[in-house]
Amino acid sequence: MLFDISELGPAGVSLDLRVDVPAFEWAGGQRVEARNVCLQARLAPTRRGIEAKGEYAALVRLHCSRCLEAFEQALEGHFRLFLRPEGEADAEERASERNAGESDVDLFPVVGQKVDLAALLREQIDLALPVKVLCDDDCRGLCASCGMNLNQATCRCGDAVDGRLSALAEVARKWNGNGGEEQDPPGGK
Repeated sequence: MLFDISELGPAGVSLDLRVDVPAFEWAGGQRVEARNVCLQARLAPTRRGIEAKGEYAALVRLHCSRCLEAFEQALEGHFRLFLRPEGEADAEERASERNAGESDVDLFPVVGQKVDLAALLREQIDLALPVKVLCDDDCRGLCASCGMNLNQATCRCGDAVDGRLSALAEVARKWNGNGGEEQDPPGGK
């Protein structure tokens, strides 16, 4: 969805829209689909460019990093950006803004006179996604032996020791002594 900034008056404009944000790749190739993306924002001209300040809400479809199942998660957030049409500021001013620090100035480049609101919201959704995507905080993931989703059932591999941990299992068996009875560690408790 494009918004023509050349028609923006000195008083600015308020937006209350549903925006279609195309699916995008994220985090190692994971495909993120955003639905029901709502935007409420105020665009107003300033000395730095056009200030876009508002909030958004979206329902995103992700895949859990533990069990690999697809799930939907609600996202919402606030933003404050300065839309900067190409060629509007000289190089010296842009350099001083880059040195000001990311928390001081967030610029969103605009090519021509039209702002792509879908691209603006895609960026905000991308920034709001969690570093580790989990369908649930208690997700048990997949069995390392058979690949069964442990959230849905318990597999029969249960007590099988991962081959990578066999040396530690042997140490534990020796530590526990005869018949698996626990003994005091060397030097007492």
